[in-house]
Amino acid sequence: RNINNPLLLFNDVPVKFVNDHKHLGLTFTNTGKWHEHINNIISSSKSILGLMRKMKFSVNRQTINQLYTSFLRPLIEYASVVWDGCSQYEKENLEKIQNEAARIITGLTRSVSLEKLYTETCWLKLSERRQYQKLIYMFKIINGMTPDYLNILLPDTVNNNVNNYNLRNANDLTTIVRRTELFSNSFIPSSITSWNNLSPEVKNLNTISQFKNALKRTIFKTNQIPKHFLLGNRFLSVMHARLRNGCSNLNNDLFKNHLQVFKHCSCGFHTEDTDHFLFQCPLYTNARIQMFRSLQQFHPLNKNLLLFGSNNLNDNDNITVLNAVHAYIKSTNRFSIIN
Repeated sequence: RNINNPLLLFNDVPVKFVNDHKHLGLTFTNTGKWHEHINNIISSSKSILGLMRKMKFSVNRQTINQLYTSFLRPLIEYASVVWDGCSQYEKENLEKIQNEAARIITGLTRSVSLEKLYTETCWLKLSERRQYQKLIYMFKIINGMTPDYLNILLPDTVNNNVNNYNLRNANDLTTIVRRTELFSNSFIPSSITSWNNLSPEVKNLNTISQFKNALKRTIFKTNQIPKHFLLGNRFLSVMHARLRNGCSNLNNDLFKNHLQVFKHCSCGFHTEDTDHFLFQCPLYTNARIQMFRSLQQFHPLNKNLLLFGSNNLNDNDNITVLNAVHAYIKSTNRFSIIN
């Protein structure tokens, strides 16, 4: 239906009514939803993803990972505490961008589960990163680190609203009445819920750095990506990553991922898996002997050491293992560049 908009003047100039308006990088709409803004993010992200895809085999993993963290992720997360109330469908579309970036960076294929993909990258999901940022912002508001116009938006604690009762949640923020899903998912109401779910020990920390560290230790746990995962020839690094994640061109990997109907090795052995390729296949005996000799100080060797390195070794030793495995992969000529 047609609604007559009121006449609004700003410095005697009529204000034009529009369906959406971009302000400070955020696209606001007359419905209070974020569909247009999320579409803008996705559209801008595709060009950077395209550039990363072109560089997939031309630069090392550390460089292409830096491209993502410096250019693409800031674009995806700009002002995310404001628009995190977007629909679940839109959130999933944003996750797909990060998933694709992770595949490009690691070289892993779509047959790899998201769990393995995030283990390989040591990343948090975007939804978890937004939750983390919202809690950081709540800490700043509660501790007077933001302008007053934000501080006054928070309600009192339960203790200030209820007298003469010793409640366990006395220091929680009072839950705001929410009549619509749109308001419930907006920054203040949703962040209050997340804040109240924190332990008192975390909420009462004195500094922002202590608070961040506590969140990373207790809720948003990630591992440090091994240094040797980022080094080496790009093609060989990708083949190595695919071997440890079960998405290589070995026949058993192709068979398990439903990409072909047989799994036997061309040497005649019934299964061409990672163990067979690294330790048994007679087609690569000379290359294997060279690898074993170069890693003599680390004997006895096992598959996990050759694929992942070891926490018991220092960086230099893990890099030595990586270089030996890369040299072996190259000498076998078993793999070729695929997308």
